[in-house]
Amino acid sequence: MDARIGAYASLAGSFILAGSSVVAGKMLSGLPVFFAAAGGAAIALLVLVPLAVGEARPDRGALRRSLPLLAVQAFFGVALFRVLMLAALSRTSASEAGIATSATPVITALLSALFLKERIGWRAAAGIVFAAAGIGVLESGGAVVAGRALPAVAVAERLAGCFLALGAASSESVFNVISKRLDASIGPRRASAAVMAIAFILLAALSLAAREKVERGAIGLEAGLAFAYQGIFASALAYILFFAGIAKVPASTAGVFSSCIPLSSFAFSALVLGERPRAAAYAGCSLVVASIAFCANARRGESVRPAELLGVEEDAL
Repeated sequence: MDARIGAYASLAGSFILAGSSVVAGKMLSGLPVFFAAAGGAAIALLVLVPLAVGEARPDRGALRRSLPLLAVQAFFGVALFRVLMLAALSRTSASEAGIATSATPVITALLSALFLKERIGWRAAAGIVFAAAGIGVLESGGAVVAGRALPAVAVAERLAGCFLALGAASSESVFNVISKRLDASIGPRRASAAVMAIAFILLAALSLAAREKVERGAIGLEAGLAFAYQGIFASALAYILFFAGIAKVPASTAGVFSSCIPLSSFAFSALVLGERPRAAAYAGCSLVVASIAFCANARRGESVRPAELLGVEEDAL
């Protein structure tokens, strides 16, 4: 199989799992934020550490040299992303939170152009435009439960939830871009384990500093299953797939595949939480799928300069 197709499949799988995490997050939204995020990271480590031990060793010193970048990734892509998402899910629905995070393709593309000087092909650029359009249509679609509108929430709370989820999307974008600076010899499993270990230490320290308390009996069967899913699938497997895919494609391409997040969020929100998107949401999902198709069919050599994409002079970057 072509390496690029394999990378696309890995990225799609990674972001589908990431989108499904909003459902698990919704089930954990009643728990203290730092504790809930640290719990998922701890379970992920139980899976990642044995896998990392069995992976081929990188060049001597590669992991040590990459630690600063891995630490930044852990802060933005795991710790901050999860804290913001859990906070958002306590204020809005899982499907709406998923929609807000689908701003990731646009943010990632801009960061890639500015900081990585990536040349973005016209097909990939078209994919970004379709992704942005899909986000707008998805947002207008709203969600209903059991055939009726969701209960109205305070305007301030709903706006806060959307902005928090948008912050999570920005954190994911930073994670995507920094991934291109990592030494590829580290390997996807070892990189995932290192990022998750740093994030767990940070989240556990914040939980202790905030003196978070969990009431006895607060973690029942539902929360336990949510923790397990968050750690094993939405964290361990998702990050392994991400690091395997990002090594072979531009960061902006990975950003377009993050459009799978809202698709997955809608599907899992409907199946597990009973949320139902309106008709406009399906049109938005179609635009998101089109964005991925444009990106997947991009040809090498079809590119524009970052300055041309952003409409500024090259010397200004």
